[in-house]
Amino acid sequence: MGKNKVKTQQLIAVPIFHDGPSSVRRSRGGVSTSCELIHSIQNASTLTEQIKHVQILGKSLECLQNDVENYRILVEWMCAFDHPSNLRKVLASNLNKFKALLAKHCPDKANDYSEIEEEVLDTMLRNPERNEVWKNPVQSVRAFVEFEPQYTKLLKVFAFLKVHAVSVEYPTPNRMFDLVDTINVILSYHENIAQSVDENDVLEILPHLVSICNEILVPNLSLKVSVSSGHNNQVLRMSGVAAARCLTLVWALEEKRRQGHIISKYSLAERLREYLENDTTYANVPDQGKLFVINGFLISLKNEVLWTGHILFDSIFGGKVLLLCKDSCLVDIPLRLMSLRVLEYILSRIYDDMVETEDSKVFMRSFANEALEISLMNWQSASRKVASAVEPVFRFAVKLLRFESEDSFQVYDLINRILNQPTSRKVSCLKLLIFSFLSTLSCL
Repeated sequence: MGKNKVKTQQLIAVPIFHDGPSSVRRSRGGVSTSCELIHSIQNASTLTEQIKHVQILGKSLECLQNDVENYRILVEWMCAFDHPSNLRKVLASNLNKFKALLAKHCPDKANDYSEIEEEVLDTMLRNPERNEVWKNPVQSVRAFVEFEPQYTKLLKVFAFLKVHAVSVEYPTPNRMFDLVDTINVILSYHENIAQSVDENDVLEILPHLVSICNEILVPNLSLKVSVSSGHNNQVLRMSGVAAARCLTLVWALEEKRRQGHIISKYSLAERLREYLENDTTYANVPDQGKLFVINGFLISLKNEVLWTGHILFDSIFGGKVLLLCKDSCLVDIPLRLMSLRVLEYILSRIYDDMVETEDSKVFMRSFANEALEISLMNWQSASRKVASAVEPVFRFAVKLLRFESEDSFQVYDLINRILNQPTSRKVSCLKLLIFSFLSTLSCL
């Protein structure tokens, strides 16, 4: 019954005048329209009908060719709060198709429509703390940037995001989710143009990216995290990934400014090591925030960057990161969970992508042994979530030791280590050990 209700709600038509300046003016009797397309969309009874009417926009200039005000209404509708994503995507796509037709057949009028877009964006960016025109200006800005990610408009958005981030002393998870989600859209745009952006634009964009990272994303990682607050944890994970993406982009653009080309994988790995060891903003973040940033780098960086050199990888993840994970496993449950997940991620990347050389095997053996010790330390936990997070760490550590050592791997030594554990741990550890060996042997 619940699913049917949700499906029915998803099919309900979305009113055009329910958010944005036009809806405010209409409520005061200030907006009327004779546009046939607007009327068709407004009178449609289902979302499917509305989408069909919207698709006309991308096929014909006639519906809005000399009608910038109704174009304004549709742009505002696309950016409205809580808009169904499928309708928003179709509307954005067809507005862009309409603009392409306009540029081809009526280039002298194209600038008028661009000015309308700029005016709509300005209404969102006005008064970030208390915008009485838009229900959720950050969410609306995100929709606009996804539709029209022009560089000149994004410079305005950067300033808006910084003001919005500090306008409330205690931001809610929902507020921060919208903020980080919008930042991710901006990062995607700049990642796509990083290869082609010219030096002047690099100089203009870099300070904003650094500011977004140091003033919004990394401080955001100091928010209180709990085992039960799934949404709060999701915001922190998103912030960690966004911070890693933002820093990687900053380093790439700085290298391009100095060397005239995009950053090499060797330079990127070295910048990562330097950041984790020496950056003061990162150093001042609580341990949970550091773990979320590390997790972000593991998710966002490509394998060839992480495996630029085993010695470099060892210095990044085998030193301070491993120590951080080890220390965090002695603290509260949320921190312990995050450290185990970071360990699992590192181990899985090592197991999947390690280059087989003598240096790498030494690092692999050392890291796997440390991870094994951490997993045994945390096995006996009152928290089921911690217990379930320990298992993959243990499994990957055993697989790595088996893979690295082959015939020299002494299973009896490991069994003795397990037998020396408290009674409550022995059976579970031995079961998992047998499972790990069987699954590893099947891969050989």
